[in-house]
Amino acid sequence: MLSVQNINSVPFRSSYLIPFSEINKTNSATMREVGAVTAKYITAPNSMMQTPEGIAVQVDDAKDKEYEAIIAKYGLNIQKYNGKFEPQENITDRSYSFMVSKIDPENAEKRIDAYKNLKDDNEKGKEYMNVYNEFKNSPYSIEYQQNLPKPKIKPTGTPIIKYTTKDGEKMMAREVVLENGYTCMAVSNEKNLSEAILMNKEEFRKFFVENAKQIAKE
Repeated sequence: MLSVQNINSVPFRSSYLIPFSEINKTNSATMREVGAVTAKYITAPNSMMQTPEGIAVQVDDAKDKEYEAIIAKYGLNIQKYNGKFEPQENITDRSYSFMVSKIDPENAEKRIDAYKNLKDDNEKGKEYMNVYNEFKNSPYSIEYQQNLPKPKIKPTGTPIIKYTTKDGEKMMAREVVLENGYTCMAVSNEKNLSEAILMNKEEFRKFFVENAKQIAKE
């Protein structure tokens, strides 16, 4: 598989892979924006799927250059994908199901079935946007989380833990104390220290064991 450093120097032939390491370096809102602006370049509903390495996308041959320009705009280092495209659940349907399960869990199953059975694309699009706008303003969305006041934290002075995830992302964690005196861990990407996730120590221990790259013993 070919890793791309200069997107303009490599002649792609309609199949791409965005590695998880690239996806993880952006926030969720950015990835949703990337998905929205690139969706018109895929050839069919089954032309986008999740693989163990990342998100694979099959693009209309005539739209290669336009797709490359969109990816380059966001600074994503894409790769050539040579694998097969397996039938998967429509990504839009999956996104709708996720949002409804969060904002209306009691009626989620009924609403999801009704949405999937809509035959009119315009009606389906309107229903999706209604749910998206409701979700965007709910406590579950990244937009809501980003607008919350950031808690004031102070490092305790204990050593900083630096590690690399299984996907190659460089992370760091440090012990901090909140204004109310609660001690926890602040975990962030080394390139984006201002966007730290706060975890209690037990939660961080499990997170670290599951995500840190294992070093083989010699």
